[in-house]
Order: sequence, then C-alpha cells, then structure tokens
Amino acid sequence: MYNNSLNGDDFFSLIKKQYISDKIDIRSYCTCLEHIIDNTPDGIYINDGDANAILINKAFEKISGLDRNQLLGTNHRDLVKNGIIIKSGALEVLETKKEFTFIQKYLTTGREALITCTPIFDKSGNIVMIISSLRDLTELNVLKARCDEEEELRQRYEKQLELIKDKNNKSDFLIANDEKMDNVLMVANKMSQVESNVLITGESGVGKEIIAKYIHTNGNRANGPFIAINCGALPESLIESELFGYEDGAFTGAKKGGKAGLFEVAKDGTLFLDEIGELPLNIQVRLLRCIQDKKVTRLGSTKEIPINVRLISATNKNLKEMAENGAFRDDLYYRLCVVPIHIPPLRDRIRDIRPLADYYINFFNEQYGLNKSLSQSAYRLMFSYKWPGNVRELKNMIERVVVTSETNLILPKDLPIYNDTKNVINVEYSGQSLKEQVERFEYEQINLAYEKYKNVRAAAEYLGMSEPTYVRKRKQYKEKYS
Repeated sequence: MYNNSLNGDDFFSLIKKQYISDKIDIRSYCTCLEHIIDNTPDGIYINDGDANAILINKAFEKISGLDRNQLLGTNHRDLVKNGIIIKSGALEVLETKKEFTFIQKYLTTGREALITCTPIFDKSGNIVMIISSLRDLTELNVLKARCDEEEELRQRYEKQLELIKDKNNKSDFLIANDEKMDNVLMVANKMSQVESNVLITGESGVGKEIIAKYIHTNGNRANGPFIAINCGALPESLIESELFGYEDGAFTGAKKGGKAGLFEVAKDGTLFLDEIGELPLNIQVRLLRCIQDKKVTRLGSTKEIPINVRLISATNKNLKEMAENGAFRDDLYYRLCVVPIHIPPLRDRIRDIRPLADYYINFFNEQYGLNKSLSQSAYRLMFSYKWPGNVRELKNMIERVVVTSETNLILPKDLPIYNDTKNVINVEYSGQSLKEQVERFEYEQINLAYEKYKNVRAAAEYLGMSEPTYVRKRKQYKEKYS
C-alpha cells in the first residue's frame, strides 16, 4: 500500500528521478508545471505505478464534485471498494498495460466525463505513472444541443422557404411557428402538386379557406380562378343554381340568357366548397354525379357541359360520422376526402399565438396610423386563453384593442378576454394540477426565450438558469407537452 502522507515534495522527487536532469532548477520547473496542470480546463488525475493519486487539478474537482485533498494519496482500489467512483481506469491500465478510455458518471454532480488513462513506462517496461484526462461530456452535450437547435431552426426556415414561392403567398396562415402547423403546410404543399380532392377540417376560424388558397396558388392551376362558396350561407333553392347554373326561363326570376354555374366559372382553376356538411342531400346527389362524370347540367337543360376544375372542400363538422349516421352521403364523402387535412385549433398550437398577434398589431398599426404594442403580461394572458374563435377571434380582438386602448402599451386589462374566466386555462377550469400548469408555463417561457435569442446560452442566461438545466428541461417538457 502506498504511503497516504505523500506530499508535493515526493511528487517533485519522482519527476526529478524519472525525467529531469540535476542541472535544471527542479523546484521552479515543477512549480510551473503544477500551475499549468492546475489551470487546464480538462480534468487531470495522475496516479503512481500502484494506482495511488499523486496529483489532481481543479478541473477534476469541478467535474467530479470530489475533494482532491481527500483523494491525494488514496489508492483507486479503495475508491472503487468504498463506492466513491464506479470504475477505475487506472486499475484497468495496470492490468492491461494499455491506454484505456471510458465514460464515468459522477453521482455527486450528475456530470458525465470521457476519461482517457495513459500509462507511462520506465526503461524496464514498468508502469511508473498513469495520467488520466477528463473531458466534461455535459459541456459537450450542451454544445451538441446548440448545434441541434441551430440545425432544427435551419431546417424549419428551409421548409418554410420551400412553401413560400413568392411574396404573394405570404398570407396570414403562413405565420406559423408551431410544429403542428408546419405539418399542415407540408401536406398542403404536396397536395398543390397533384389534383386529388382534398377535404380540410377544423374548427371555425382556423383558416381553412386560406389553406385552400395556398394549395391553389402553388399548384398547376395558379393562373386559373379560385372560386369559393359557403354551402351553408345560401338557401337550397339558390345553391343548386349557383353551383350548376341555369338556362333562360328555368325558374321564375331566372336571368335572361341563363347563367353559368360555379363549376363552369372555375374552369382551369379551383372550386372551394366551404361548410360542405351543410349541403342538402338532394344537392349531394347532383354533386356526386358531377364529380364522377366531370360534367355539369344546368337547371332547365339536358345538355351536359364538360368541366375542368380542382375541387377542395372544407367543414367544421365530423363528416365521416355524419356519413355513418346517414346525414351525409358516404359515397360523396369518400369522393371528397381523398386526402384529409386537419387544421388544429389555436389553443393546441400556442407557439403561433405570439407571431400572429405581432403580425396583426403591425397590420392594424399601419392601417390606422397608430403605434400600439402588447405587454409581456398581455401575451401571457393570450397564451392561457382557449380561443374558441381561433385565428379569426384573435384578429378581431387585436383590431378592437388597437383602436380602443388609451395607451400605446396594451395591458391585460385592455384585452376583451381579460374577464372571460370560462375560456382561460387555469386550475379551476383546465382540470390540470398546479405542477402541470407550472411546467407548461415554464415550457412556454423556455421556448419564447429561445425564439427571442436563437441560441441556448443566451436563452438560459435570460431565464437565469444554467445551460445544462435549460437543455434538460426543454427536452423533458417537449417530450411531455408537445
């Protein structure tokens, strides 16, 4: 067993005996060497030929959380036996007489280190010293996380640039920062390149017509017309004539000379049928035949007119369930819903709220010659609101508060949703525990900080937390709440 009272003089003597000529000022040399080792950012741990610790630097203490003064002179066999370290690279080197690299996790700090243990031999081939260098993998993981974040941001920008072909496509719906909306846009982009019938579903106000316009604008029919009709806004007697047209004298009040229906007007373009679930059953029969035969017959006529139109439908109802219950023709449903696109409600894509609010603030400021802005507390209130009217409600609210607020800085009390406790997500109304609400709020702040600073270090500093904690929490909450 090595003498536990080993001190610096013993170490310098060992260095002198093995490597340095007597002509050199050993004390000055070793003091300089010790300062260099002690200020090296990587951990340094030096054992003698029997695995006793003879030199440990400050970086090792930081990484391991262990006190070097208590370790000096201690044999690694005892450290492993007493559970202070899980594994000893020095003992492995003594056994194999080869360099050994492994990963050690220190329970005191929770940090992982990549350790490389290198043997030093004398002229006779005996190991006289083992030098172990420790590289803090926690710091490397933070650097990797930064790279991953930058790569994720780059891919998102590239994806959005692919979606936006020209400035005319920069409509409200493209203000999307949430992954769920990114997925919607990706599917819409694919559908713009084909002619398959698309059924867009989602609550009222989520932007179904704008997605339909995007598909049209980015497809082969972009130069043709985009014709939209709300099937629930017209009475049954009118919607048939609007869709299919009529001949002169087809009914009382018919326009002289007749009128082309929307299927004809939308030639070489796109016909968007909004609220398709409101279409009467007898009209559904005619629509099905029109889709199957690619021909239309005007009211009061027997002549079939060929049509060339892309059909996109939308509804805020469960059309499949309606078809199963007989409220909607199932054969028509499957004709319309070749490819479904579901737009999630705004409350399920919280990361879209701030960029949408900022867009409309700027839009209405410019329109009315004002200079209003939202306070951070106003943003937080909007994050906690359920938005039953979705993007349409948000746009309406922003315009209202821009033109009615008395000061340029808009506070929570200025917002129409301030007293709407029914739709504010909290303990009483959300059914979530306090812990879940705190975590969700923390996750929102973590994401917002990253959106603001675009890198992990600045975001963590802004929130007053360490980078490893920031990375760990962001990953944990993303897996739990995304």
